[in-house]
Amino acid sequence: MPDTYFDRIYNPSLKPATCHKSAGGPGGIELRRHQEARESIVNADELLATTGHRQVDEIVASIVTAYEATLPNQALGYYLGGSWADGTAIDLSDIDRCILYETKPDDEEERQRAIDVWSSLSSPIHLDVIMRAIDLLPVRPIEIVSLKMASCLMYGRDVRDRLLWPSVDSYRSDATGRAYDFIGRVQRRAVAVPLPLAYPAPEEEFYGYDRKRVPWYPAGIERGLKELVTAVAHIATAILVIRTGRFVGSKAESVRVYRDGIGDEWTDYLDVLYQKGKHAWGYQVPVDAADRHLLRDLCQRTLGFEHYSLALYQSEIFSQSGSS
Repeated sequence: MPDTYFDRIYNPSLKPATCHKSAGGPGGIELRRHQEARESIVNADELLATTGHRQVDEIVASIVTAYEATLPNQALGYYLGGSWADGTAIDLSDIDRCILYETKPDDEEERQRAIDVWSSLSSPIHLDVIMRAIDLLPVRPIEIVSLKMASCLMYGRDVRDRLLWPSVDSYRSDATGRAYDFIGRVQRRAVAVPLPLAYPAPEEEFYGYDRKRVPWYPAGIERGLKELVTAVAHIATAILVIRTGRFVGSKAESVRVYRDGIGDEWTDYLDVLYQKGKHAWGYQVPVDAADRHLLRDLCQRTLGFEHYSLALYQSEIFSQSGSS
């Protein structure tokens, strides 16, 4: 990563994310009262916001309690991101949390305790918890954008305004890197994107795009679509910043902004894959014959979308090389 992460260009068209009142869905965020005092045990009613789902709120509170008990008063703020923050959560949605610290703990024992807390966390819903120190450079541009545009403060103080917006160039580099990591490492178990790019498993019904690659699923689910939906949303995010310079903070937003900001021949594919793959099928391979036929068609088109994004990125690289 470049050593100028915090030498940012502020984009005045982007505004920090705020919590919104729930529209009624289980993933909606509803504002609650602020509480500055830190207690050793935090219950769900003490959180600054609610997901509208009691079990998720209690899990979030248990994470806060665990870290506050281990590293008391060191965290600045606990943020919720992803589907539980933007109101699009389903049963297989994981809980995305970011904990911001002022600085990285100097003491090796403290760092080890933080690692031990993460290792000891237990939840019926998959957890994705990251810890970042805001005075250090390796805060990824995509993390900054997600925090500022698509997260909700759940406990502590809101310090998102201290994170400067990334430049378009650094965000584009990070967004494309994440997209191609999913294309290569996640979908195909390759160190880099294998060229020429082919289906992960061309002999299978869904061309290998339904293979489980990440431990997101509960026991008993043999095949899943979360990797596919996530990869395609990340690719859409990369295409958006390459073609328009726009930032997005979540998978749902990437699909919506792609439709409104680009609206090309891939728009319907993205809409259908996201809506069906996540909301209609719940990240699981459907049983109905018509749905399976539709999923096969979507998977067949996915390779073309991947090729399109790679060609676009290569064109952008060549353009930058020529101009410099």
